[in-house]
Amino acid sequence: LSLLLEKKQQRLTLLVGTSGDTGSSAIEAMRGKSRIEIVVLYPLPGYSAITRVQERQMTAVAEIADNVHVIGVEGSSDDLDVPMEVLFRDNAFKIEHSLGTVNSVNIVRLIVQAAHYFWAYLKLNPKIEGMQEFVVPCGAAGHLSAGLLALELGLPAKLIAATNANDVLHQLISKGAVQAGAVSRTLSPSMDIGVPYNVWRMLYVASGRNSLAVRKWQAAFAAGTLELPEAVHRSLAACVRSARVSDEETRHTIARVHMQCGYLLDPHSAVAVAAATQLGAHSSAVCFGCAHAVKFLPAAAAALGLSESKTLSISTSGMEAHTCVGAVARLARQLLETEPSPPSIVLRRKEQSAWSTQLRLYVQNISMKARWKPSKL
Repeated sequence: LSLLLEKKQQRLTLLVGTSGDTGSSAIEAMRGKSRIEIVVLYPLPGYSAITRVQERQMTAVAEIADNVHVIGVEGSSDDLDVPMEVLFRDNAFKIEHSLGTVNSVNIVRLIVQAAHYFWAYLKLNPKIEGMQEFVVPCGAAGHLSAGLLALELGLPAKLIAATNANDVLHQLISKGAVQAGAVSRTLSPSMDIGVPYNVWRMLYVASGRNSLAVRKWQAAFAAGTLELPEAVHRSLAACVRSARVSDEETRHTIARVHMQCGYLLDPHSAVAVAAATQLGAHSSAVCFGCAHAVKFLPAAAAALGLSESKTLSISTSGMEAHTCVGAVARLARQLLETEPSPPSIVLRRKEQSAWSTQLRLYVQNISMKARWKPSKL
């Protein structure tokens, strides 16, 4: 991005919403890029199950990188999507401030993840023989949509969507109908999403690329209830099955895998392993691992029946040399002793009706100031 922007003498403002993980990944990729400003919205602790480590991964960088801007939101991941959608739908504003994004709203994210499926398949099936099962922990369903894209590209595979208690996707795949509801806090906070927005991409494929039908289903879901035509449900269920995993199953899976294999799963990856077990997936099934347990010490510690300090030592044993794990482990150790600094900007619940206006002004201010920054690769 930096190279292309430099060649075109352009700037870019990235607006990213996160339930906990995508934000820190995007920040790490974009920090220090002179032609890029990145604005990340995340749900504050107390309004979500985001961990202190996840939060600190974002706020710590914002304190030292002048192109990184972090906004805490007194609401859920779905709540913060609303003002972002308002800005992205304003085409004139998008053009004026060169607005973009890098999470699964951006199709490039799905294209890259689709390659992961092919890589894993070829590692396990070098002779390209037989079907391969992939189990995908799902929040906004971006990774699952990438799997469906891989299938469209010819990958001989079957997909399993693993959800936590926020099971809109599971209901839609298993029953063909779903009712919108409130988001529940779980041990796997990055999957605590009530509107898995990538599902519309999946339904676009399942409906034979019928965009008008997808728009109707979006409106129906927004009104509270969505029921798919039988043919569309059959098309979706033919390549994806699903399972809902409780927090109790998640904890049990973390403990069982650690006892049997000596590997400490993070709660999101544990949801995938639990779903594979629940559905009797083949022993060669690939369960996608989303994160490292060091970011989710409270959940991992509760599953093992140990203190967070002891769990931190277990989670990083043998991985001290890993650059990313080591850095996050240092943050985690600091947070065991001190409270994290709050974000400098917060969207308050009592002002929720004004969030779109507030975010628009904030992005506009960042974009205007960035135009006066010196450019360098």
